[in-house]
Amino acid sequence: MVKNNETDLGLVYIDCPADHDNSLGYHNLVDSKIFVCVSKPSPFAAKESVTPYELLDESFVHINGSYSNRFMDDFMAKYGAMNVVSTSNNLEVLKRTIAENTAIGFFNEFSVKNDPLLERGDIVLIPLQCEEPAHLTLGWIRLKHKHFPTVQKEFIKYLNNEAESVDINVVSKYLIP
Repeated sequence: MVKNNETDLGLVYIDCPADHDNSLGYHNLVDSKIFVCVSKPSPFAAKESVTPYELLDESFVHINGSYSNRFMDDFMAKYGAMNVVSTSNNLEVLKRTIAENTAIGFFNEFSVKNDPLLERGDIVLIPLQCEEPAHLTLGWIRLKHKHFPTVQKEFIKYLNNEAESVDINVVSKYLIP
């Protein structure tokens, strides 16, 4: 939409700098790690980290979104097929499915920050130990050649202030020591 001049600014996941369109300016706001999310009774819950190969025989729930679909496709292409039992846009349903020990899933810090299921200990986050960094970057884009009005600059200033105030590391207190 930004490239087609339908909107002036876009909030996007910025994942592969090599794939960037040269007509767009990309600006990072905040990084978020990706974790394996399991139920408290899961055997994985007591682990300090988990490798992709340990997960291949597990049942998975999956968030239906452009970034998460690409992440899952890349993950399976690199490590092997996975048993995805449910795909949904409803994060609450997916997290409850995990809490009921029916499946596990990948979640980023944004999607679980201050989550009641995490705070109560019904779900547990396990760091994903893989070769490439398991994280995503949220940022904003705009056309490089387009005028940058004051109102947009003020909005970007607000976004930057909000991004600086986000305590993504809050999830670390829920990791098993």
